[in-house]
Amino acid sequence: MKIGLLSSQVTDRLNPQITMQQVVEEAVGAERLGFDSFWIVNSPWGMDAMTVANVAGQKTESIELGTSVVPAFPRHPVIMAQQAITTNIAMGGRFTLGIGVSHKDIMENEYQVGYQQPARRMSEYLQLVVPLCKGEQVNFKGEFFSANIKLRPPGFLPVNVLVAAMGPKMLEVTGAHGHGTLPWLVSAERLEDMIVPTICNAAKAAGRPAPRVSVILPVVVSDNVPEAKQKTDALLDTGPKREVYEKLKEKQGYSTHADVAIIGNKEEIYKQVMHLKAIGISDFIAAPLRIDDTNYHATCQVLSEIRHSLPD
Repeated sequence: MKIGLLSSQVTDRLNPQITMQQVVEEAVGAERLGFDSFWIVNSPWGMDAMTVANVAGQKTESIELGTSVVPAFPRHPVIMAQQAITTNIAMGGRFTLGIGVSHKDIMENEYQVGYQQPARRMSEYLQLVVPLCKGEQVNFKGEFFSANIKLRPPGFLPVNVLVAAMGPKMLEVTGAHGHGTLPWLVSAERLEDMIVPTICNAAKAAGRPAPRVSVILPVVVSDNVPEAKQKTDALLDTGPKREVYEKLKEKQGYSTHADVAIIGNKEEIYKQVMHLKAIGISDFIAAPLRIDDTNYHATCQVLSEIRHSLPD
């Protein structure tokens, strides 16, 4: 299992003042600490994650850089693929495109683009963006998206496409057409019981390779778990409620989003990371939370030590 970091914007409007320079510095730090990957949050109201990844790619040498996640529907899949391919060329093949459907209220009220039938819409999207990112000709006419084109610029390098899929329909679509999933705030139990088997079975049925399951979870290193959990809950509860995550919280039987976070000392965090590995997670992407002035760096250091303790 690989271990990566998520940039500290985390989600929604939690850290609107984080600058591009700070995110790039986080990416450089993640490479220096030996992490396998660094994932850049694409807030619908903030910086474009692919542009930030491109800048970070010029400051790093070997670490994988990805987006988590770019809202798909506002960008035509040809434009999305073209930007992803260009970004990947710029950083020598280290880029992974993470996309998602975002949220109904954001898409319809703020972006003012269609959101109906999101799983079917994403199926069409992937049938265009995935082959385009492989450099293949596409000739596809769908209800929502169509294209007849091939993207193969000089220096072309293929790009893998992950989807922030968490529900059964989206997981089936992703397994059939994508390269893997990027779930956020999902418990180990739900991963083991539903997410991993659903996407793996869908990929197998479609004759595709085993998908990448890259789970993203908040992490806080602390000896005072109740206090850290309280601060984590306060941070994760900032901003507007999102229906998909409120329903997910109820389905998982949790009272707060902090219940799904990994909080504790080094031994407890190691135990939970090893459990994720045991249930078939290919990538653990940690979101170190800035609950105080020092915790972010302490959490990154502990996670780095755990990463170096794992066999390559």
